[in-house]
Amino acid sequence: MLRAFANSLGSRVLRVPRHGLPRATALSTSVDADKWLEEGNLWVKRDTNEETKAHIAGLVDANDVASLEQLLSSRLSFGTAGLRGVMGAGYNRMNDLVILQTAQGLCE
Repeated sequence: MLRAFANSLGSRVLRVPRHGLPRATALSTSVDADKWLEEGNLWVKRDTNEETKAHIAGLVDANDVASLEQLLSSRLSFGTAGLRGVMGAGYNRMNDLVILQTAQGLCE
């Protein structure tokens, strides 16, 4: 019954990936890799939490561009319940840096 209801809504329904996070795509150029490594280094510079900082720094050191892209390419959205998300490193996870940046944005 629920499936029939969802089908009746058609394209008006926002379909969320099963695991809640976008899959990392294959990178086509070294410019893309450099961008994500630079973004990872910027995260490490800004983050005050040693645990999440170490996680991103480890990905940068390992040149794990796909994981960096997955964690840093999108941000949590501020919804009716505020910010909600999985705890961890990255802009699309709940962590100290995301909270600091959100508070700074609200104060401006």
